[in-house]
Amino acid sequence: MRTLLKHLVIVLLTVTAVVAQAQPGKGNGAGNSGKGSVNVQSDVSIDIGITVGQARDIAVDLGLTGYDGLPPGIAKNVGRGKALPPGIAKHYPPQSMLDQLPRVEDHEWQVSGKDLVLVAIGTAIVVEVLEAVFD
Repeated sequence: MRTLLKHLVIVLLTVTAVVAQAQPGKGNGAGNSGKGSVNVQSDVSIDIGITVGQARDIAVDLGLTGYDGLPPGIAKNVGRGKALPPGIAKHYPPQSMLDQLPRVEDHEWQVSGKDLVLVAIGTAIVVEVLEAVFD
């Protein structure tokens, strides 16, 4: 029963995060393509089983520090409930760190600049951002 509830929460998280509200493009005076921008938000949260401090301790113990941050324009678009911005290459923590991180079904840990992010597989929706883990 508990596993069923956990699966239901994950499904609800994924469905809620994918629902988006399209807004018309602003145009630049030279014409408007009519394409809207999409904002994806999620108020559903799951217990990821680790704190920023715990993740940072693992990174320090493994010598995984000194990572460069993302450019500011991209970094501001990496947030909980949003899809990973296009153009961000997937970077994964080393296996030695993955072995110490909690496993969350249908999600994967990725590195985004100095941050450790938990991303839903299939939708690329960011479920959690653990900031400055690799600082």
